[in-house]
Amino acid sequence: MVIDPVVVTAMPEYSQDPRDEAVFDGDCAPRGTGDAATGAGYSCVSLLYGTNRAPVAEFGGLDEQDVYSTRPHPGCEPGVETRELPWCRLGVMTVSVPDSRERGDPITAVARNDRDITDEERARLFSIWSYAELDARAFAGYAQVMLEEAIGQMDGQYDNQAIVFIHGFNVRFRDAAFRAAQIKYDLQFPGPVFFYSWPANGSVFHYLSDMDDADLSVDALVNFLLLVRAALPDAEINVVAHSMGTRVFAQALSRLELIEPGFEFGHVFFASGDLDRNLFLEWAQPAAWNMESLTLYTSSTDVAVASSALLRNLFPSRDEDRDIKERIGFFQSGAEPPVFNFEVGWDDAIPHTIDMTEGEFSFLGFATRSLIGRGRMRHSEYMERTPIIEDMSCILRFGAISPEERHSGMRPRVNRDGFTYWVFDEDGAATENCPPLPE
Repeated sequence: MVIDPVVVTAMPEYSQDPRDEAVFDGDCAPRGTGDAATGAGYSCVSLLYGTNRAPVAEFGGLDEQDVYSTRPHPGCEPGVETRELPWCRLGVMTVSVPDSRERGDPITAVARNDRDITDEERARLFSIWSYAELDARAFAGYAQVMLEEAIGQMDGQYDNQAIVFIHGFNVRFRDAAFRAAQIKYDLQFPGPVFFYSWPANGSVFHYLSDMDDADLSVDALVNFLLLVRAALPDAEINVVAHSMGTRVFAQALSRLELIEPGFEFGHVFFASGDLDRNLFLEWAQPAAWNMESLTLYTSSTDVAVASSALLRNLFPSRDEDRDIKERIGFFQSGAEPPVFNFEVGWDDAIPHTIDMTEGEFSFLGFATRSLIGRGRMRHSEYMERTPIIEDMSCILRFGAISPEERHSGMRPRVNRDGFTYWVFDEDGAATENCPPLPE
């Protein structure tokens, strides 16, 4: 069920600072102030969220740090005749981030059943500080206040921008919150960061179930994006979609093109996309005109997306030209990465495909390394390699300039169809067009 966009766009501005209602604990201050400035060892990141998960409390108090369960909210399923929760649950959440971590470090978090988290733990581990559910009006108020406070920070960079993050499969609610917090923290992004958490099961054994839940979450995500746009009508809304989250977002793009064709996005990132390349064409290409830029980060060493590709090609046909199902976030070593050419102007074409492959990959080698505890999925490298983070930052701060102008390590290549993609070489350096983020 998709909400009538007229209802959303008619939302009035929130007339007071929503934090006056004390819906979350203000003792955990934003980055660089409060506890962080007095040496507690951690900083706090505030996020806005939407979810179509059922609250943990409805299932007898499972993992307290998760807040929301792995199950879908029954009132948010497609076909349910209610208009009370078209975007399902909304809220504000504060996450504590260790100051000791380096940009791009993998996320390590407190135990899920840890109820008495100490400052010493927060100085080492990500944790949820507090959260509160909001109605749509208060949610819009928070977004407006966060955007107003961001204006003028970073010497005018990132002004009037917001980010929406959509996670992939095998991700619990709190893990989605931690990744969204890392995105805001590592990009030093001052504006509002939102995340939408669909009911992934948090287990690699539930892959097919997650894919069904992803598809069933598209309407809720569409309504959430309409709400964000209504709250911030003049802001540039950027999107980071990861893994199976690219499947959810690509379908949302297609539906928005039908019900709200003027819905514009800023910079869109499809990172390690677990999405068939032909479905990407069908769903995303019609909306290409409504994006300022579109970047695909792909790799031939991504174990998770490689496994997805393997699952779809297990039983080869006898035909010489059998139907190979390819993913936008993975390509075979020695082959060309997925490259597309969406014409969006006289001289412009998107997306930019960035091959972020690092090293060599084989399933046998990965299995061997996993047995000795050294296996890496390489599925989150878009936020766990500093040069890639710097590249995302450059696009957001300075626009969609050509990749080789962003970083001297971006090597252009031309595929067999004459389309350009870029191979990322970490030995390069940021250019004068994109000075690196301050440490």
